[in-house]
Amino acid sequence: MGISIQYWAEIVCDGHSERLNAKEVTSIVIKEGTKRCSIALYTVPNLASIELPASVEELEFQIDGCPKLKKIPVDPANRVYESKDDRCVLLKKSATLILGLNYIPEGVKRIASRACCEPTFVIDLPSSLEYVEARAFIDQGPHRVIVNSRLQAEKTAFSCFSRFGSAVELGEDALVSPDFFKQAIDFLLTPKQLFISAANRNYRIKDGHLYTKDGEEIKLWD
Repeated sequence: MGISIQYWAEIVCDGHSERLNAKEVTSIVIKEGTKRCSIALYTVPNLASIELPASVEELEFQIDGCPKLKKIPVDPANRVYESKDDRCVLLKKSATLILGLNYIPEGVKRIASRACCEPTFVIDLPSSLEYVEARAFIDQGPHRVIVNSRLQAEKTAFSCFSRFGSAVELGEDALVSPDFFKQAIDFLLTPKQLFISAANRNYRIKDGHLYTKDGEEIKLWD
């Protein structure tokens, strides 16, 4: 018995819904004049780009299974959203990433829920990042997350982690919230999956135990 694959592509613009041929669509262009837009894509194998107009003021994405999607340009005249290198969409005012195609540029301060939904093996977080919302990373699989900033993360922010093969690297300036380490317990099986930069002044690992700069142990493993 074969596995059934669900294909789905739907756009809702200003209350008007449109179904697309999910197997064949290669590009989506949202018309100028659109104010509110919701884009839901599940297993859309040939989609390469989504273009967003200057007029759009409210955006919602639900995207999974679009391996060829590499470009999401936003009209530069848009006052609410912007795109960096045509590879992600940000809320200008708060520097919040709402959709990133394996790309989180420097300058991003917050990552929204479900913003990072495509497979990637290395998640290199920028030094500007301050906060990660719940289920921001949802692709399941082994990952290496590199933290480079003072970071707070909601519970399940990194629900993408597989218990086997995932790793966390704390860079030179990394200082993370207790919740981040609580999540780490769920997927880090051994101390060998946690790496601390030699230049990091906030944490150290000694004899398989994690300590703060003040010598307080952070218990991750029994």
